[in-house]
Amino acid sequence: MGTIGRSIGSQARIFYTIASRDMQLKHRESPIGVLSGVLEPLCQILLMTLVFSTVRLRTADMGDFVLLFLMTGILPLACFRGTVTGSQMAFNKMRKALAFPQLRPLDLMFGGAFAHTAIIITLFVLITLFFKVVYQTTTPQNLTFALIPLVCNMIIGVGICSVNMTIKTWFPFWGTIFTIVTAPLSILSGMFYTADTLPTQIQRVLWWNPFFHSTELCRTFYFQEYTSTFFSPYYYSAWVIGSLAIGMLCERTFRYRLLSSKR
Repeated sequence: MGTIGRSIGSQARIFYTIASRDMQLKHRESPIGVLSGVLEPLCQILLMTLVFSTVRLRTADMGDFVLLFLMTGILPLACFRGTVTGSQMAFNKMRKALAFPQLRPLDLMFGGAFAHTAIIITLFVLITLFFKVVYQTTTPQNLTFALIPLVCNMIIGVGICSVNMTIKTWFPFWGTIFTIVTAPLSILSGMFYTADTLPTQIQRVLWWNPFFHSTELCRTFYFQEYTSTFFSPYYYSAWVIGSLAIGMLCERTFRYRLLSSKR
């Protein structure tokens, strides 16, 4: 157990070091530093809140604040999107560090993923605290559990990033195709609606989207008034474990291609 604990501690220190370095490299040219990473998701939430407040979005009786409803739909998916791009950027920027024998490509990907996810989780918590202090909201029901989908989507993102980078060693244009294919995810993942408001036929189609499950899970733990009957723990867990396993397999099998490929 002592050896396992030391190994976990050593790996955690590696991830922390890479994440810190990635934040410094990514935001060193910005006048507001790390805060620049918060602006994109925050502006998206505020803009969508303004739009849907104007059209009087129904939030399925989940409190009085549209912003909190939209936050639980936008930020879980933002963890996935940011991880896919952030992990690849971290690998490209710090690939020279792979000269150290204890580092692997997957370490750099996870470091970049942790850097981005930490910012998103911080934003999630700060918005929650703001409404709790200023407006005395009763949400969240369980903040720790509500953050689980954000972390799980990060893990899916790391696995998908590894697969994408492997494919791009053969097909450099794959990144563009992936961006186009995943563009509709914001609409298809329950950002501004819940599963029980949709017709059964549409639910059957969207059930295959794992990020819709993550949105439903986040809202179930966040809002006391809502319990999703749509979420499948087995299907969503299969995506989390399967994506990471396939990503690790690609990184291990084709590591030589990743190290020799151009950015």
